This record gives sequence, structure tokens and C-alpha cells, in this order.
Amino acid sequence: MATYKGLPLFDMDLVDGICGVDIISLVDFPAVERNFIKFAKEVEVKFNVNDEKHIVTGPALIPGKKIYRRDESGYEYYVQFSKDAIKRIAEKFFEDHNTTNVNLQHELDVKGCVYFESYFLDKERGILPAEFADLPDGTWIVSCKINNEGVWELVKNGTLQGFSIEGNLNVLEPQEPTLDTIDDLLSYLKGTISKNNI
Repeated sequence: MATYKGLPLFDMDLVDGICGVDIISLVDFPAVERNFIKFAKEVEVKFNVNDEKHIVTGPALIPGKKIYRRDESGYEYYVQFSKDAIKRIAEKFFEDHNTTNVNLQHELDVKGCVYFESYFLDKERGILPAEFADLPDGTWIVSCKINNEGVWELVKNGTLQGFSIEGNLNVLEPQEPTLDTIDDLLSYLKGTISKNNI
């Protein structure tokens, strides 16, 4: 079984296209440990309107990011998402029309917020905003338009810092590596050593 910092490490994904992410919550401490960026002021447009955009943008999921979890029984472990799993999860989120399902801290449902933008970082295609240049290809970036003044105030004062997904996803059973050759074994050992030094 794969481990990270001495705890079990599991991959997360959809299985046969079922389950998925129901909500992307606005939270004070995002599991991906990366805050969103805030777009505070609009560029002046016709009629000299200079109102606030009320948009936040940031990562919802980052490939390979180890995310600490502890269930109700006290069992501790880490989960991670592959680039392909993130793509499937994001596509299903929008396919299921969950873009107005927004809550705060995974508890309080709120109205007046909508996810209107979604893309994957892809250096080869030139999709790499400077703010996220240190994140890996396949990172799922979302933007949320916040028309709820109370929620926007929580963003502006720093109470809400990022996104956190919520839904039903499957923990994949860890696959033991097939070590048919000495090269496979050396490659596996090298990867294990480097992973444990993160």
C-alpha cells in the first residue's frame, strides 16, 4: 500500500462515471492549501461604471496534491487525484449543472453565487496564468461570481480564502506495482524514496 508521511495514501476518482462533486464550497482553509485570487475592481467601461466584479478564481483540485483526511472513526489517511481523474470530475460537475450549488465551510448553503469559468492548466497549450505558474498541468481552476453581498464581504475581509470540493467520490484500491524487470524495481524504489522525502 502506498503511504505518505507514514499514513495510507489513496487515489480518488469517479467509477464508471457515477458519483461526483456536488458542491464547490467557499472555505477559510482550502484542502488544496492554495488560496484563490480576488478580482476587486472592474476596468472602467461605458457609463464610467467602476463597480466591484465580485469574482474569485483559484484551484479546486491539484494533481498529485496530498490531502489529509480523518474519518468519523478517527482513521487518518491522505488522498490524491490524478490529472485524468480531475478532468473526469470537473466534466461531470458541469454536466450535472451544479454551478449554482455553493455553500460556506461545507455547511451553510448560499444563493447569489455561480461558477462560470473552469479550465485546466496546460503549459503546452499556453493555459498558464502567472498566478498559478507553480502549479502542475491538469490543475482544475474555477472562477465564481459572487453577487451575494454578505459572502463577498467575507471574501474581502479574508474570512473565505479558497475552494473545497464536496461530493461522493470513490477511493481506489491501491495497485501493487508490477516489477517484472530489474529496471522496474529500481524505478519503483527511486520513486518511493523521492515520494517519502516530500
